[in-house]
Amino acid sequence: MSSVREAPLVHEVDERRVPHSRRTCGLARTTRMSDAALQDEAFESATALGRSSLQFRENLEKAMTMTPLQKVALVMALATLAAGSATAAVASSERTSASLDLQARLGLTATLGGCPVVPEHADLCQVHTGAGAVSGLGAVTESYPLAFNRGFPLCPPDYDQAFGTSVSFIVAGKGEINFALAANECIWRLDYAGKFKQAYTITGGTGIYAGASGTGTVGRLFNDIGTQGIETWTGTLSVPGLEFDVTRPTLTGATKKTVKARRGAKSARVVFRVTATDNRDGTVPVVCSPRSGTAFPIGRTRVTCSATDSSANTTTASFTVTVQRRR
Repeated sequence: MSSVREAPLVHEVDERRVPHSRRTCGLARTTRMSDAALQDEAFESATALGRSSLQFRENLEKAMTMTPLQKVALVMALATLAAGSATAAVASSERTSASLDLQARLGLTATLGGCPVVPEHADLCQVHTGAGAVSGLGAVTESYPLAFNRGFPLCPPDYDQAFGTSVSFIVAGKGEINFALAANECIWRLDYAGKFKQAYTITGGTGIYAGASGTGTVGRLFNDIGTQGIETWTGTLSVPGLEFDVTRPTLTGATKKTVKARRGAKSARVVFRVTATDNRDGTVPVVCSPRSGTAFPIGRTRVTCSATDSSANTTTASFTVTVQRRR
C-alpha cells in the first residue's frame, strides 16, 4: 500500500442522479431501562433485604434460649453464611463489570455508489468495507454506506461534510455491535489530514453483545486515490454481564537452541516445539518463522513465534537458533 494520508474527496456524482428527498440514513436509538423496570428492580432488592432482616431477628430470638455452646455454633454458622454472601456479591460484581478500551484498526475499502439510501444534499456516497482483528473482540468485519456533502448548501465553498450513518461490527462467532455515527463538522477540503473523524454512540448489539453501550470516535486515512485506507476506532465498550477477554496466550518452549551441522554442511535441519495455552480457549495454534524443521544456516538465526486466541489477543516471543560447524 502506498503511504496513507487523508485524501480529499475526489469522486463526483451526477446531480441529476441524486434523489433530493427528505430520506436520511437511519440511526439506531439508544435503549434505556423504563421506570417500571427500575421500580421492579428496587422492589426485588427491598424484598431480599426484608427477608434477610427477618431471618436475622428469628435467629436472634432463638439465641436468647440457647446454651453457650449452641450460641457459639450459631455465631460460627452465621459468620460462614455472611462470608459466602459477601463472596457471591463480589463474584456477581466481577461478572457484571464489563468495559473494554476499544482500539480497533481495520483495513478499509471505499467503493463509489451502492448506497441503499442517499440523504438530501449528498453529492456522493460510498460503501465502506472493513476487516481486521480487534483485541478483546476477535475477527471483525463491517460494511456500511457513508454519504458526503461538498460545499453548498451545508458547508462553505471548498468544505466537505460526512453525514451520519449506522455501522455494525460483525464479530465472528459471537454477535454484532451496533454504532450510530454522527455527522462531522465541515472541513476544508485540503485540510482533511487527521481531521476526518466522526463521533459515535454504541446503541446495542446481538449475541453476547446484547445491551452494548459506549462512545468514542472513528477516523480514516486513505491512499492518494481515496479507495484504500485504514479506519481507526477508539472509545469505550460496555456490555452488561460480559467479562471481556483481554488476556494474551502464554507461550512455552521458545528457548534458545544450539545444534551442530554435519561435517562439511552449510546448514542443519532444526526441530523445535513451541506451544501456547490460553485462559479461555485452552490450547491455541502457534506460528513460528522460520518454522520448525527448516534448514538453518551456519551461525545464529532469530526465530519469532506468535499465538492468537479467539478474542484476537496475540503474544509473541523470540529465541535464537545457533548452528555450529562440526570440527
